[in-house]
Amino acid sequence: MEAVLVYGIAETEDGQFVDAWRKHANDAYTETYFSYRFEDYYARCMCPMIILPDDEKHEKLVDILTRLAQLPEQCEIVRVPGAMHPFSWVLDPEPMARAVLRFLQKDCLGSVSKRRFAR
Repeated sequence: MEAVLVYGIAETEDGQFVDAWRKHANDAYTETYFSYRFEDYYARCMCPMIILPDDEKHEKLVDILTRLAQLPEQCEIVRVPGAMHPFSWVLDPEPMARAVLRFLQKDCLGSVSKRRFAR
């Protein structure tokens, strides 16, 4: 539970978990990742990748994800209803796991063994 709270999830009075991105979490994220160019990282990935956004249509986010998905050798965008980065695996893991299993069943495991993981 400590890790969940450190990374910005809070439990409400009715037992639900909600995003509570706290200042210390935002500061730590910015300090660690602000200078990273994810475009450079994604372009170097040669293993199959999956991007799991929520199912809502956010035009700017869709544009960004579409451009990022073109950089790796193999990448697929799969919308998962209710997905919330990075907590979906904790709050509602079943839809996330189903999306990943479907992705892997498309022969991704075979293609991983034939490639290097980075250039």
